[in-house]
Amino acid sequence: MKKYILLFWTLILTIPLFAQLEVKPDSFKEVPGFVNINPDDNYQTDDNNLPFAVIKIRTENINDKHRRELKFSGNAGTFIMLEYKDGEVWVYLTAQYADYLKISHPDFSSIEFTLPFDLKPKCGYEMTLVNNSYLTEMRESDIMSDKYNFSVSSNDKVLFSKGNLQYNPVTKIWRFAEHQWDYIGEDNKNISQNYNGWIDLFGWGTGDNPTKTSKNSAYYTSFIEWGTNTISNDVNNDWYTMTKDEWIYVFEKRNTTSGLRYVKAIVNGVRGVILLPDQWKSSFYNFNNPNESNKDYSCNRISLNDWMNRVEINGAVFLPASGYRSEQTIVCVGTHGYYWSATWYDGLYRYIVFFGDKGLTADIWFPVEGAYSVRLVRNAE
Repeated sequence: MKKYILLFWTLILTIPLFAQLEVKPDSFKEVPGFVNINPDDNYQTDDNNLPFAVIKIRTENINDKHRRELKFSGNAGTFIMLEYKDGEVWVYLTAQYADYLKISHPDFSSIEFTLPFDLKPKCGYEMTLVNNSYLTEMRESDIMSDKYNFSVSSNDKVLFSKGNLQYNPVTKIWRFAEHQWDYIGEDNKNISQNYNGWIDLFGWGTGDNPTKTSKNSAYYTSFIEWGTNTISNDVNNDWYTMTKDEWIYVFEKRNTTSGLRYVKAIVNGVRGVILLPDQWKSSFYNFNNPNESNKDYSCNRISLNDWMNRVEINGAVFLPASGYRSEQTIVCVGTHGYYWSATWYDGLYRYIVFFGDKGLTADIWFPVEGAYSVRLVRNAE
């Protein structure tokens, strides 16, 4: 009888039927030094006391909810245990008998992956599982979202990414946050090249070196765009960081259908700022104190249901108050937001968007060595 751990995760996101799963070619390999060190005996041996090997399965274009619904089975004699990680599934299986791995999901196609070589007891392996049809869905979604434009000048419009930018130093994977209100918070203090977790506070222009923590301003003289990196849960590679003037235009100068450009708010319990697209209609949702920078977040309290079904669905963007990092110290998480622009001020400072409970400005400079949030945009078609 196979053993399983059942974990429940409640997230709201849809994915089309007939999605196509595929193991990325040549991604399966043994990882030297990666061994089964799980302290739970249930993850060490099967019911017959035969030792497990562990396969770290990274996923691409599969959200957290559907990742936890993936099912794994093997040939006769293979016991399986599952452990769900952030962006990964760890599969513990009987090393002696494992020949193949069947992966299935109620909404996905199922596949059988033949292991290319015999597994060694207690040793660790990795591979990447991809949902190919998600790419088609993303392109269709992009076309539909073109009506949710934000003017950044009298002539130019942009689309915002689905969430703040995040990075895993060990896997070197970039991604957008699953939800607009998501931020990493205190775990940013673990930043290092060897940290196998997610960070989302970055030094200025560190698209090529996101784990840089030096406070020496001389290390931040060149702006390397984050958006040129491959982002695992998006099909576009044309994202960029807005300039100071573009941010100012979004907050202060846009002419919108409703006259609303932004509001302070608490969304699903998270403080931050909502940006409303150019074509937003006041009938979508009744906001208090729009375009007022000195109001506190509590002037608009928006439930998850209202956010999903009335606000976000009509193109609103949410910037969470995700704080900042100074070396390994994390400050103002959940109370203040700091978002980079791509604009140089002088040798010691760069422009950012800043907001707190009683203020908001896109025309302010902060020390270049501080680490702030990144929200990317791309040109509207």
